[in-house]
Amino acid sequence: MKAERSRQKAVETLQKAAHTQRTEAAQNRREEKRRAEKERMMNEDDPDKQRKLEVLLLATTATGEHWILN
Repeated sequence: MKAERSRQKAVETLQKAAHTQRTEAAQNRREEKRRAEKERMMNEDDPDKQRKLEVLLLATTATGEHWILN
């Protein structure tokens, strides 16, 4: 009984740790994507296109939607 509870607790701890790692990795990917989109916007030569990218970036950040910028 005690060994089973101990084993179950260890499994839960490992699952929580794995979930935390996956969550942090996903957050890092989102932040990196956002940085890349912002850098792309800043590197754009056409001011009109830069403004459109900025509006799109702000809109996707505010709503949490993810758009792929071409």
